[in-house]
Amino acid sequence: KMDALKIVPVTEKDLNALATDYLSRKMRHSEADEKLAKMDLEEKFEFVGREMILQQGCFGCHAIHGFEDAKPIGTDLTKEGQKEVDKLYFGYVDIPQTRQAWFFQKLKNPRIFDRNKIVGYHEKLRMPFFGFTDEQAEAITTFLLSLKEEEIPLEMQKQLNLKEKEIEAGRFLV
Repeated sequence: KMDALKIVPVTEKDLNALATDYLSRKMRHSEADEKLAKMDLEEKFEFVGREMILQQGCFGCHAIHGFEDAKPIGTDLTKEGQKEVDKLYFGYVDIPQTRQAWFFQKLKNPRIFDRNKIVGYHEKLRMPFFGFTDEQAEAITTFLLSLKEEEIPLEMQKQLNLKEKEIEAGRFLV
């Protein structure tokens, strides 16, 4: 039996600290304090909520009104299978220095590469924990390793006759 999740109420003091942190990343502290002083409680909640959604990139997976044009936070995975191993940050995690081991570890525990790394809150890794089983993480790792840009030589490509080209165009249209 799972216990109900207890949600701790946010105090205005905590809300002010969060809002000040976000504001002071964009302006001087004196300006942040001045802007915060002009906000009522509802405006503070809306501001902090918006900034948190932007920070965590929630809109990347969830359709959230007002974030349709927001820039995604994640990396483009289209060529991840050919990414050079030295471009992957292994941090202080004791795993083989391979793409396969890195992908698997990232999928099993997405924020593990922050371990023993001294960074501010806004610089921490943000990929959510999905609770993948080993089998699921292996399947996704295999898929990621397959994401490569490969030029298939013309002589290895199937040359379609006119009828096959028309069928392919029709399928593409459908």
